[in-house]
Amino acid sequence: VCALDSTTVTVSLGLYPWARFRPGMAGVKMHTQLDLRGSIPSFVHITPERDHDATFLDQIVPEPGAVYVMDRAYFSFARLHRLHRAGSFFVVRARDDFDFARSSSQAHPDPRVCSDQLGHPANPVPRRFYPDILRRIRYLDPEQKQMLIFATNLLDADALDIAQIYRYRWQIELFFKWIKQHLRIRAFHGTT
Repeated sequence: VCALDSTTVTVSLGLYPWARFRPGMAGVKMHTQLDLRGSIPSFVHITPERDHDATFLDQIVPEPGAVYVMDRAYFSFARLHRLHRAGSFFVVRARDDFDFARSSSQAHPDPRVCSDQLGHPANPVPRRFYPDILRRIRYLDPEQKQMLIFATNLLDADALDIAQIYRYRWQIELFFKWIKQHLRIRAFHGTT
């Protein structure tokens, strides 16, 4: 199971003019794939700060059987379908505007699982990019008092297990916090 996310590191505009993202400011985005078995990054890609997070999915080589856990910034049907075709699995937090055409539902005994549905993207363009069956799970997080909506291609896993997998994604946030508190980046020798 791998978590995917990125963080921004502010750098000197004079030293890194390729990393301009606002007038007078420069920054790089550190896209990271974190192996959750040991909280060790298995892949890091440095880009200018302005690059969108979802473009990182184009850089990774999907491993068959691996589960990729992502937040809303990675919700791109074409890129998720590439993971699916490679035999990988994903759990991604869906955006609020995710239109879903339900074909079936299954009840869950736990009241935190509000719905567990199979279907397709409702709109024709996203459906063209992801023509296979998707699973949408609505989960009420009791600690945050927030409704979370997940899209996944894990069709046989329990809905609570999928919510727990997404919860493990927090490890990448702790990794970024540790990096920013303990490491001082003095120079980049390349951007790969």
